[in-house]
Amino acid sequence: MDSSGADVADIPTSEPEVKPASQAVDYREYIGQFVRGPPTESFEDNLLPEYKYITSWPSAGWTNDVMTYANLIHLALLTQRIPILPPFAPSHLSLSAGFPPVCEVFDIPRLSKELGIPILEWRDVKDEASEAWDVLGCWSTWSTWHESERPSIVLSELKLDVSYTGVPDSFKLFPQDVRDPHVSLNKIMQLAFPSVRKSALQKHHPAPARLSGLSLEPSEHLLCYDYLYYTSVDTYYEWWQDWSPQWRLVGTHMHWRERVDRIAKEYLMRHFGTEDVDSLPPFIVIHARRGDFLGQCETANVDCLPTLAQMKTKVEQMQIALAEKGIVTDHVLVTSDETDPGWWAAIVELGWTHIDHTAFRTEARFGKWYGPILDAAFHSMGAAVIGTERSTMSLLGERRAHDWQDAPTTRLMLMEP
Repeated sequence: MDSSGADVADIPTSEPEVKPASQAVDYREYIGQFVRGPPTESFEDNLLPEYKYITSWPSAGWTNDVMTYANLIHLALLTQRIPILPPFAPSHLSLSAGFPPVCEVFDIPRLSKELGIPILEWRDVKDEASEAWDVLGCWSTWSTWHESERPSIVLSELKLDVSYTGVPDSFKLFPQDVRDPHVSLNKIMQLAFPSVRKSALQKHHPAPARLSGLSLEPSEHLLCYDYLYYTSVDTYYEWWQDWSPQWRLVGTHMHWRERVDRIAKEYLMRHFGTEDVDSLPPFIVIHARRGDFLGQCETANVDCLPTLAQMKTKVEQMQIALAEKGIVTDHVLVTSDETDPGWWAAIVELGWTHIDHTAFRTEARFGKWYGPILDAAFHSMGAAVIGTERSTMSLLGERRAHDWQDAPTTRLMLMEP
């Protein structure tokens, strides 16, 4: 049983997604125009000379990597280049979880169509089984405030040996703040063009690649950066701003792949005891980030984490907001990284519910990635969303639910002294 009383043994194991043949074939044919052919041993052999490309690497946990990829695609739009998305890296999981391609989670054909640009993945370009190591010259944004480039475990998966050149210190968003890692999106965009590239290379020189020892200037054909999470147009962490161009122009178009959407709805149907999607009740979803957020508290004291009383108040606020839209609900679904059974027992006492991925055998059915992926999907499907202050997973859940179904949102606040 899960906390709703549903028998988890009855939850079906979703069949592999079968897209309409025309949809799958049409997109493969479309992106086939932008590479020479099937994936090759070396990526260079598959890039066409008449197009220019852009890529970067993940290195920040799954939600932040999703934001990084949106930043990459935004930069591709600004530079009129074709983005090549690397697979997700299991930085928040064990390596045995693997490196799923982005298309396993998000609907890439839909994203491509809505943005009006082709979107490639590394597996479209380089054979995933290739044992050939490619040496590639890239720019390092991380070196503006750190001694070296930002490492990424995905490079060994892609068999890439990278020679990095630091971007000029003047590319920092706030050059006077030596402790801040943000770089100016407007300035790193200019590295795609000859004049600024030439000027930057007069000030900085490539460092040897770690394996081959070769020093290569950043590629002009495949523009690449070590890390794009901390890129902003105007201010710190601007994804949190309602005007964020990265979200408005890219992130909001990153919809779930049909299989992810279907599995999430199967879970919700079983959880709420309905026979079909249309019968799902409106529910308020809470993302209570707790475990690792002790580090967010200046005192590292569990008392700084949001209390159950605060959660109850936020639920009441969302019920009022929903009532103004003609929606009445007592259904509250809680997701959290909390491991204390006593805390979860208190959640149940409040009449709220949660989906226990251990009881649901999510990992056994779908793999280690699907716990956080399905939780993120649940967040996006809430009639109202209550996130946690400073949590990017909460932020994206709020943004998706707001844009996709006009859901009201609010946040639990850390109880700093």
